Amino acid sequence: MLAVSATEAFAVATQVPIDQSNPLFIPIGPPPPAGTPGVTFSANCPAVLQTASAAIEFVDGNGHLYGPTTHPLTNGANVEGNAFWLGFDGNGNLVYSYSGHGHAWFGQNNFPNPNGGPAPGNNAQVAAQTFMFHGTGVGNSTGSIDVQASFGQTQSASGHQSGWGHLKVTC
Repeated sequence: MLAVSATEAFAVATQVPIDQSNPLFIPIGPPPPAGTPGVTFSANCPAVLQTASAAIEFVDGNGHLYGPTTHPLTNGANVEGNAFWLGFDGNGNLVYSYSGHGHAWFGQNNFPNPNGGPAPGNNAQVAAQTFMFHGTGVGNSTGSIDVQASFGQTQSASGHQSGWGHLKVTC
């Protein structure tokens, strides 16, 4: 298990530690466009939540990494703890910030297909991510936010690809 030490910055609500080199700074990206199936924002959410590129940064908590050193075809991570939900505009400027409790999981599996004649067949693959966050506004961000998101994709051994996504933001 990977343990992450606490930082004093979390205790000071007006300071938001932004360290994109921190392995626990996880860029998520912009949300899907309004009206995308599976995507909802409550009516009282600030408009910037629907346009800014999101990231979650953990400042303490617990985590577990698993990967190629234990099983070459499986890797991922699971982390939970105190975190910041951050939003950045197209120029990299912080446009919203919330502090609270978060959970992130991501994983990938590659399933070998030995049925392909003398050479192995195509591998089946799956990759997925989930994020959950509950927090209150920091600095110029007000109110509270709840985020639930899951998305991923699969590829069958025959090459068929599919994907899914869900995002629910409540303010």
